[in-house]
Amino acid sequence: MSVPVVGVDIGATNTRVALIEDGALIVRHTMLTEAYRGPADGLHRIGALIEQVIAEAGVTEVRGIGIGATAPVDVAQGHIQNPFTLPTWDDVPIVDFITERFHLPTLLLTDAHVATLGEYHAGAGQGSRNMLYITISTGIGGGIICRRASVSPCRTCCRRGRTPVTRSGRYTLLMRSARCCEMFRLARHCRFAANAPRRGAVVRWQA
Repeated sequence: MSVPVVGVDIGATNTRVALIEDGALIVRHTMLTEAYRGPADGLHRIGALIEQVIAEAGVTEVRGIGIGATAPVDVAQGHIQNPFTLPTWDDVPIVDFITERFHLPTLLLTDAHVATLGEYHAGAGQGSRNMLYITISTGIGGGIICRRASVSPCRTCCRRGRTPVTRSGRYTLLMRSARCCEMFRLARHCRFAANAPRRGAVVRWQA
């Protein structure tokens, strides 16, 4: 039997914490992110929720903790840098905080990057050589699998919600634009228009 792991999903609206063992969901809890309360409060509540999930699962050992947070994030430094959809969360050292609190290996990726890997390994993208994943929720994000390898997000690429658009439909790859997809709040409008609860789409192709 494998050692369980903890997953943390930090979105603009909700934060979810789950414990997974042998690929099966054992315990999961959700709370409102409420980023406006500040990162110190948010980190404290996330830590408490992780403790609750581990306690309810009744496990004595956890392999590590994986965090997927709404972008932008600094993966190398382990910092959340997103005052856009997480107001006040600019340069928050979440990996250091979680590592020091639980003394476990901790990894931070964007939530869309995590979802991309999930679909590729266990969802609609299984067996794909190339795959594009787009998620539509409070924000808009995406990830790319190219030749069976994940393309890590950089400052401008693989962040669909940061793509500025105009009313004519033209776009450029710039950051922090007041006219980007998320600022237009396309996410909620697209979901409403599609009348679909699913928050992600997978496109596969061979090359």
